[in-house]
Amino acid sequence: MLNLPARIARARSRFLRAGGILVALSCLAPAIARAEDYKPVVCTARAPYAGRPLHAAVAVPPPAAVPDSALDPATTARLDAALAAIKAATHAPSITAAVGIEGKGMWSGDAAGQRPLFWASAGKTFTAIVVLQLVQERKLSLDDTVSTWIPGVPNGKVVTVRDLLAHTGGLFSANEDKKAHAAPRYRDPAETLAIARKHGALFCPGANWRYSNTGYDLLGEIVRRVDGRSIDAAITARILTPLGLTSLRALPPGGGAEGVAPLVSAQAKPIDPSWAGAAGPIVGSASDMVRFWSALLGGRLIAPSLVQEMTGTLYPMFDSGTFYGLGAMVFDAPDGDRRLLWIGHAGGTPGASALVVYAPADHAFAAVALTGDGSAVASVNALLKATRQPPAREAAAAATTVAATAAPPGPQGSTANWRDAIDAARDDGFNGVALTARGKTIDHVAAIGVADAAHGVPLSDRSRFEIGSMSKWIASVIVLKLVDQGKLDLDTPIARYLPDYRADNGARLTLRRLMSHSSGLPNDILKARQADPASRGVELDMQEAVRRYASGDLAFAPGTQWEYSQSNWILVQAVVERVGGTSYKALVDRLLVRPLGLADSGIYAGDSAKQAGMAVGYSTLSPTPQPKPNPIPGFMGMTGGFYTTAPDLLVVMDAVLSGQLLRPESRKALTTIQMPEQHYALGGRIRSARVGGTLRDLAWEDGSNGGFRMVARRVLADGHSVIVLNNASWDYQKLGDFADALLETSYRRQSHSSTGAIQ
Repeated sequence: MLNLPARIARARSRFLRAGGILVALSCLAPAIARAEDYKPVVCTARAPYAGRPLHAAVAVPPPAAVPDSALDPATTARLDAALAAIKAATHAPSITAAVGIEGKGMWSGDAAGQRPLFWASAGKTFTAIVVLQLVQERKLSLDDTVSTWIPGVPNGKVVTVRDLLAHTGGLFSANEDKKAHAAPRYRDPAETLAIARKHGALFCPGANWRYSNTGYDLLGEIVRRVDGRSIDAAITARILTPLGLTSLRALPPGGGAEGVAPLVSAQAKPIDPSWAGAAGPIVGSASDMVRFWSALLGGRLIAPSLVQEMTGTLYPMFDSGTFYGLGAMVFDAPDGDRRLLWIGHAGGTPGASALVVYAPADHAFAAVALTGDGSAVASVNALLKATRQPPAREAAAAATTVAATAAPPGPQGSTANWRDAIDAARDDGFNGVALTARGKTIDHVAAIGVADAAHGVPLSDRSRFEIGSMSKWIASVIVLKLVDQGKLDLDTPIARYLPDYRADNGARLTLRRLMSHSSGLPNDILKARQADPASRGVELDMQEAVRRYASGDLAFAPGTQWEYSQSNWILVQAVVERVGGTSYKALVDRLLVRPLGLADSGIYAGDSAKQAGMAVGYSTLSPTPQPKPNPIPGFMGMTGGFYTTAPDLLVVMDAVLSGQLLRPESRKALTTIQMPEQHYALGGRIRSARVGGTLRDLAWEDGSNGGFRMVARRVLADGHSVIVLNNASWDYQKLGDFADALLETSYRRQSHSSTGAIQ
């Protein structure tokens, strides 16, 4: 529908810090991965949901009415001041802003003669309400299959009207098509459907969530067939006229946007707002958007039961804190010492940003639409803060947040640079998940490609990956937890813990030497697996594994050389299980997974693909996907048996390197280089590298097994982190360069808000 350059169309939401405030920015673009990253699937039945965890249903009590009278002078003055700060920060050529407080009144910041502004995807709610009115009138059912009304839709005999509203139908969004990007113009529902058919369905209905403007185009066509009038005429007759919303206008799809404030962007060529069609048909003032949402939540447009259904099932969107229901979004995100909970809808496209929300805790509605490259979300947050009679410090922080998200056009900021790095990797064949963070807070995350090509399962940030040899770093953490408990000592000969082990080796080997690959123990497990590939799947008890693979003659005196040996970790695991009195898997669960609340991490044995939610490892995806399993027996759990997701791994890295999981002396041991020529500490490396123009010390992890590759970096001083997980045997040099490029973006000062294709 919106045929924008791919780099802009794939822009995503982000979380922004400024003045101690964390503001959840709107998801301004639909794409996480291109159509090329998916294999079309044909489905004869719905599939169980396999995406990230749903948000609990949000029950919205009907708000009290918002009178049209003015707010009290003090609140009005604070809102006027907040708007002045927003205008100064965003440099928006045009802006409309309004706040309505239950039972008190309305404030509007519009100047006389203000031209109507484009609300982009915030207009999707109007399309959704018309559909729900038809459901209420029993002219339509949420469970009608799309093929009931429109033939030729991919999996149309299974995709339902509910799926179109919620973006769970797996329909390709036509605005992501390469040729459509190259020739931006209005495309009617028949043309967007043809593009969707060309690409095929991305997943079976119900299996996942993915934003699709094509789905809303089809809803507009269903309205035309059921209601006998175009979507703009239906919105006008059913919503705008009955509510007296005289400033709002539903644009005829493709009919032009005469009189609308022009979109202005320094980043990309703006679109004609009428090209949005049923996916974003509304222009007008913020005050009437507040009145619309007040009427909607108050039960004046649809029955209260349908209002509740709009936020009854909430799917996670692109980043933490944003969720999608039926034509409505829920924002649930931290903001300083409180959490934001908003119900509404955001929208954005190059040259325009919009948001309208109801904030139950504030008993207030707020709406902002602006042109330029500023942030409507940060602006709404600043206005809502102004309604709370904030102390001067909080008010200043709110203004700072707006300034940080919407400074004048300048050099591209961190979000744009992140997007460029992601796009370059995607174009070079990357298939996986990439994440950057500061401390424990995720800045950006992207899931690109397929988790399971055979079943058409796309990757998400909840996809589980093997992390190969970074499992040794995880193992080091478990050892150090036992050190903290007084059960182990790094420098005591292991004969103390394994009295039945080979006596000469046991008297010379310590955990520190084993965990830093400076033991001299030969890599007999690797030699055996190379000589007899069938042995890879053979399970042994721990004692037998040690006898076969970790009892060889030492190649050198412990501590005098460095030589990588998987056999070291078989012996460490034997020590840990003996002292811990249980399996390594159980110890990881007890000492790491449960304390940190990790939902998608643990130890596996055998073929990891048998674990629920795991990505499949491939040697290649093109032209034909070739799975590349490499089973890990239970006795090699420390060597390479940890699985996780990018967000879970960030939690572990933060807790270990910046938190309280380990005592300070154990954290120091983990990050102290033991073998300088290899930069090797315990279970991983510590390197100095120039990042953001400064030489910094980093925890430097990597790993591989079968088709899986991964790298993780964390700056020890400030917690800037990058995690890249790949399941298609991507070149290791490329993987490292990609991670370095992403980490570099986190140090580039953000100079303006990034917007993308309409959402």
